[in-house]
Amino acid sequence: MGIVSSIGNNCAEVEASLRGAQSGIVVADEYHDLGFRSQVHGSIDIDLEAEIDRKLRRFMGASAAYNYVAMREAIAHS
Repeated sequence: MGIVSSIGNNCAEVEASLRGAQSGIVVADEYHDLGFRSQVHGSIDIDLEAEIDRKLRRFMGASAAYNYVAMREAIAHS
């Protein structure tokens, strides 16, 4: 299993967050300024430059990069 989320970027971090009842949801003040009705979000805190080689990363959007990191972890645990 591979995970990249607002409560952790690998299985161990997510498990620790769940066991510690920690939420990855935070107030996003910029959403209020933009007029959004919901002003919370789950931000992913990961250094994609450190995780993915530049040559691969240049063709990826953020979502694809998060999936790549999670996939790499899943393959390592299989």
